[in-house]
Amino acid sequence: MKKTLRLHPVGAPPAGQGTMAFHQRMTEAPMKKLLFLAILGGVSYLVYRQYMASQAEQDLWAEATAAPDLR
Repeated sequence: MKKTLRLHPVGAPPAGQGTMAFHQRMTEAPMKKLLFLAILGGVSYLVYRQYMASQAEQDLWAEATAAPDLR
């Protein structure tokens, strides 16, 4: 007995799967992307804060160790 290949329209759930499984699969990918972007944004913000704190400390040390202006 030969199996026939059943094609389904793009976006439709494959045969044997309910619409709930299809809906879950279609909503997981965008949520994962949003979660990834949120985490990436949070990490970027923390790196930015560390960089700015480091720059402020360098500026403070440069001012503290600079030769005094005695004019």
